[in-house]
Amino acid sequence: MANKDFYMAKMNAALNELAWAKKGLHSVPADGDKASFTVADQLLDELLDVECAMRRSISFAELNDLNRDIGI
Repeated sequence: MANKDFYMAKMNAALNELAWAKKGLHSVPADGDKASFTVADQLLDELLDVECAMRRSISFAELNDLNRDIGI
């Protein structure tokens, strides 16, 4: 049987780790000008996609019984 509390705790911990990873990728232009699009920017975009998917999963889990039969 699925353990909802364990799942939620691990997903929230993963979101915290994701936030730290995103902080490491933020670039600050030395001269104040807008930097060109970089690999770090691409990785930030991908991490944002991951974060959105994780938040959708967390929301779905909060609203549903993880052990409910979905009849597939």
